[in-house]
Amino acid sequence: MDLQLQDQHVLITGGSRGIGLACARQFLAEGARVTLVGRDSGHLQAARISLLEQQPDRADAIRLLSADLRDPVAAQAMVEQAQAATPAGLGPVDALVNCAGAARRTPPDELTPAAWHEAMQAKFFSYLHVIDPLVKQMAARGRGVIVNVVGMGGKVASPIHLPGGSANAALMLASSGLAAAYAGQGVRVNVVNPAQTRTERLDEGLLAEARLQGITPQQALDRINQRHPMGRIAEPREIADAVCFLASARASYVNGAVLSIDGGLSYVDSSMSALTLVNKWAIPAGVSTPQCNPAGTAGTVGTGCFNYVSTSTSGGSNLYSPKWTWNVSASYRYDMGDGMTLTPRMGYAYIGSQWAYPTYQASTDLIAARGLLQGSITFDMCELKAEVYVTNLAYKFYVAGQNGKNELYGAPREYGVRLTKKF
Repeated sequence: MDLQLQDQHVLITGGSRGIGLACARQFLAEGARVTLVGRDSGHLQAARISLLEQQPDRADAIRLLSADLRDPVAAQAMVEQAQAATPAGLGPVDALVNCAGAARRTPPDELTPAAWHEAMQAKFFSYLHVIDPLVKQMAARGRGVIVNVVGMGGKVASPIHLPGGSANAALMLASSGLAAAYAGQGVRVNVVNPAQTRTERLDEGLLAEARLQGITPQQALDRINQRHPMGRIAEPREIADAVCFLASARASYVNGAVLSIDGGLSYVDSSMSALTLVNKWAIPAGVSTPQCNPAGTAGTVGTGCFNYVSTSTSGGSNLYSPKWTWNVSASYRYDMGDGMTLTPRMGYAYIGSQWAYPTYQASTDLIAARGLLQGSITFDMCELKAEVYVTNLAYKFYVAGQNGKNELYGAPREYGVRLTKKF
C-alpha cells in the first residue's frame, strides 16, 4: 500500500535511538525526508550512519539537529532551523513525530518532588515546546499531522513509573484537545501508546524493576514476557509501522485517536488467588467480644465469645468483571435533501459471564453472559438534531448482579428523545 509520503518532510524528535530511529528508517523507506532531533550529537551521527547502511542513496534526505527540547527557546530555534530554506533545513514540516524525552523509572520510595518536576519537563514540556509553534504554522498552511508517541504508563499505573505516567496522561489529554481544536484547519493529532518495547530505554526500566523486586534484570524481562499474551514485548519497527500510517494520507480521517499497541496486554482476564476469610454473617447476634482462644492456649474465655468460622477458596477467574465485552453496530445515512439527513442505527452489546463472589459456587454465583440490542433514529437538519433511542430493544430479562443469595433480575430499559441545537 502506497502511504503517499514521497518527499514529505517529517520532523522526528528523539530520532537518534529506539522508536524514533525506527520511525526514521520506515519514513525513509516510504520516500519521505527526515529531520532527526536529539540532545546528543554523537547519537545523532550514529543514527545517520545506521540509516545510510540500509539506504545509502538517501543521504540528501536526512538532516540532524541537536537541541534540548526542555528549553522552549531552544525548541523554537530548532523548529525554525528545520524549516529553513538552507542546507540545514528541509522546508516546511508536513508531519511531526514526537518521541523525545522519557521520565526516569524510579521505585516509589526513591521519589522526590524534584523527580515529579523532572518528569514533566522531560516528557510533557519537551513535546509541547515543539508542538506549540508547529501546530500553529500547520494550521496557517491548512494541513499537517502530529503523532505523539506517548506510552501505556498514562493509562495503566506502574509503581516504578508514576511521574512519567502522569506526564503521559497529561500528553494524551493535550493531544485529544489539540486534535479537536485544529481539525477544522486541516491538522490531525493522534497518539500512539506502546507497551514495553525492546529499546535501550527498556534496560533502565528493567534495572528499576529488578531493584524493586529483588531480582536480576533478566528475570524482570522474563516476567514481562510471560505477562504478554503474545509471549514477547514489541519491536521498535512494529511501533514505527503504526506511526507511519497515522502520519500518512491513508489515515486522513483518523484524528484524536489514542492507539494502544500492547499485543493484547490490556485484555481483561481477572483472577484471584486462594484465600481464607471469615464469614461475618455467620456470627450470632449479640456477639461483640473477640474470638475465643484456640484450644490449648492460655487465657480466659470471655462470656459470649465466638469461634469465627473461616472459609477457604481456591480463587478463580473473572471475579467481579467479565472476561469479554464487545459491541457492534450498523447504520445507514439517508440524504433527504435541503441539508436534512435521517440515520437509523442498530447495535448489539455483549457482556461476558462473571463470578459474583470470591467463595463462589458454580450453581448459584455465576452471572451469565448476556447480549442486548439497542437502536436509534437520528434526524439532522442544519444546527438541529433529534434522536429517538431505546436500549434493551428486545426487552430481555437477565441477572445483572447479586446481593447475598438474591439475584437482581429484570429487563432494564432506557428510552427517550435527545434534542441538540448548535449555537
